Amino acid sequence: MGQSLCDKPRAACGPRPDSANPGLHLGQGLGLSVEGRLVATRYIQRRDLSARPTIAGRIARRPLSRSKLCRNGRRPQRATTDRHRPKGKRQPVIDRLLGNVQKRTPSDPGLPTSATTAQRHSTDGLRPRADDLAGAQPNSARLRLPKRASQEPMARPRRQPRPIALPRLRALPPGAIRMTRLLIALTALLTVLVLGESALRNNQRQAREKQSEMRLLAPVPIADITQIDIRAAGRAWRYILQDSIWYFPAYHRAFALDSRIEHVLKSLTQAPATFVSAEPGDLPRYGLGPNSVRFALLDANGRLLLEVLQGRGAPDIRSSESYVQRAGADTVFHLHAHPVHALEANDPPMLDRRMLPQALPRKNLQKITFAGDPAYPLKSLHRELQEIEIPTPGMPPQGPTYNWIATYPDGERVCLAPSVYAYTDFIKRLTWTALHEPSQTEAFAEARLLYLKDEEGTIDTLAVGGADDQGQYLRLHTTGHVLTVTPAKASLLFPTTTALMDTLPQPTPYKQAEPFSPF
Repeated sequence: MGQSLCDKPRAACGPRPDSANPGLHLGQGLGLSVEGRLVATRYIQRRDLSARPTIAGRIARRPLSRSKLCRNGRRPQRATTDRHRPKGKRQPVIDRLLGNVQKRTPSDPGLPTSATTAQRHSTDGLRPRADDLAGAQPNSARLRLPKRASQEPMARPRRQPRPIALPRLRALPPGAIRMTRLLIALTALLTVLVLGESALRNNQRQAREKQSEMRLLAPVPIADITQIDIRAAGRAWRYILQDSIWYFPAYHRAFALDSRIEHVLKSLTQAPATFVSAEPGDLPRYGLGPNSVRFALLDANGRLLLEVLQGRGAPDIRSSESYVQRAGADTVFHLHAHPVHALEANDPPMLDRRMLPQALPRKNLQKITFAGDPAYPLKSLHRELQEIEIPTPGMPPQGPTYNWIATYPDGERVCLAPSVYAYTDFIKRLTWTALHEPSQTEAFAEARLLYLKDEEGTIDTLAVGGADDQGQYLRLHTTGHVLTVTPAKASLLFPTTTALMDTLPQPTPYKQAEPFSPF
């Protein structure tokens, strides 16, 4: 009697309280919602369905305390059980849970389905019946359910893209439209300006690169140049080409020095130049300005061929290169020549100041005759060709050798050749101090004459006139020039016997009186 009902075997006491609820499993298998699963849990008890043999009146009991047991030790039974419950009240619940589910079909008719037998759970709600495994009974309920995801994947419907609602555009006010158009126009204009500036700079860079190449200042042929105009420090000089000889007409038609004229012409027309700058502010830096030396080259009709402003030397005044600028342009060139070097300090510059101008085609002197002064003993100097000696074996042949013979009233004497060559070289290099009017003849009332004969037989007559404070007057009949030289130079025109027969000291008196000049 004292033994509790819970001490009986578990099969007699009913299912365990913690066993799975068949309603929950059925609702989950049927794919019910959470609400449907709760309803199934509430109305379907832990016992098997009526398809399985059940014990009539069996009630799920819970352990009761001893105070609730009857006197005979049995559990008091409830007033009503599932068996005594009217079927009319139970049928709507079954229809609600099972009937509606059996009538329900999948939303997609194309989904695969499988026949599922209504499971009859045992007391623990987990083991299926043996006849369920073999096949469903004719009276058993069968459901058409979709297969699980583990068995076969279900085809899911594609989601159609949801249309995007575009915002409705509002019309801008007229002022905003005009402002927008103005901004667009300004942006386009700015773009055009930037692109144009970039293209312009690129073209300028290419032009400067092209100008930086070695080039000539101007392609002017020297044969077309017949006049040269030079301006410097407020003075102007013009040189004219006549009969292949350059003259300076403004100064008694003086001869221009061919070597200096040629230096100017080749420097401006044949010397290469490179681009340096095109900025006007750089002109003073390169020695260019209003007071710069200006060279102008003209043709026979006076037409300007080239005009150049001469700057400083590169890098200094003694250099053989210089900076130049073409007149009327800001471009500065580095000229690989220095035309100003042809301009000496004399005024006018570039004149041939020799008594015998270099423009006259003269050969070496062969004979000099002195006349007009009875007191001077030397009558003439002439050279004679020596006999050619047989050269020593193994030695190269020597050139012709001349003997200079001095003629005196008492006979001829052989002079020392180096002393005579020093004298003849002095005559060829003798320079004048100034030129005078050809009409001035009073200075030559009593003149001494020198007849200069070259190898080709050309004779130049030099008259030696009087002297004054300006110097000793000389007249060259070949050119008609009247010139003056220093008295020391004039005295050397008539050599002494000692100067011809003896060795001269070094430097010789002739070099001291007339130093050597590269021009």
